[in-house]
Amino acid sequence: MTLIRAMQRFRRNPWLGHGIGLLLFLTAVALRAALGSSVQGVPFITFFPAVVAAAVLGGVRAGAVTVLLTAGAAILLFWPTAPARPVGWPGGAVALGLYLCTTGAVLWIIDALNRTLDDLIEERDRSAAMFEELQHRVANNLSLIASLLRLEQRRLQEGEPCDPVEVLERAQGRLALMARIHRRLHDPQAAERPVEEQLRDLCADLLEAVGAAGRIRCDVAAPGVRLDLRRLVPLALIVAETVTNAVKHAFPDERSGQVAITLDRAGDDLDLAIRDDGVGLPPGFDPETSRSLGLRIVRSLARQLGGEVEITSGPGVTTRVRFPA
Repeated sequence: MTLIRAMQRFRRNPWLGHGIGLLLFLTAVALRAALGSSVQGVPFITFFPAVVAAAVLGGVRAGAVTVLLTAGAAILLFWPTAPARPVGWPGGAVALGLYLCTTGAVLWIIDALNRTLDDLIEERDRSAAMFEELQHRVANNLSLIASLLRLEQRRLQEGEPCDPVEVLERAQGRLALMARIHRRLHDPQAAERPVEEQLRDLCADLLEAVGAAGRIRCDVAAPGVRLDLRRLVPLALIVAETVTNAVKHAFPDERSGQVAITLDRAGDDLDLAIRDDGVGLPPGFDPETSRSLGLRIVRSLARQLGGEVEITSGPGVTTRVRFPA
């Protein structure tokens, strides 16, 4: 692998590649001169290997330059022109034509192989990076699960009136939701999909899971926005938590309504806004001082993105997160 990467660096540096081609050309000329009359009838015998080596080490351009140099050297220095010599006209022209055609075909094949090799190296590096990201994600997810359970435990320890079975069911539901989201987001076939499609499918899953698909409409607009997995996962979890809260609290008594999600560029930042047309925040409810578990989760996820959460009411509720693009 070290040799392959060294060859890749040679090919990506034009001066280095051409320097290698020139060195191989001079070596081939010296070897051809040393062989002398013993190879008089084959003027290209030492040049063909030089072309192949130059193309492999320096790239197709270095190989092409080496072809031109070796053809010129063969004609000027080693071309048999006397009638008594074995290669003359038209035999010499045929030999030159065959040399140019053969080296051209070889350069095309080597260029295709080099491109394939570069793609394999990039894919290997990408797979290694994705594996590291997966390891990091697993560690973060385990920490988030522990935080969820710790927050629920704190509510019980603080004496907040709640049913322990309900607490466990709520934690189980959040963990199941996280698992479903991660399966969708880490699907290799969907990794390159735009954020708008990802969020639209996510909202459809959420509404279907809570039985609200028929009465609540979710509109998503994030034109042209793409994010890596490191930021897409917390963004999707913010949307999931906020939409779930809207379904539970903004539309009581099986009311119908709408949730609108937008993700727009604002200078060097991205602005995520989740709006519902529900009943709004209850009187006296202050998002800044609330100990709601859902809000604490959203704020924690927003900090992972490097952003802050702003919640406003009237009409409905708007949750906004602005973070660096």
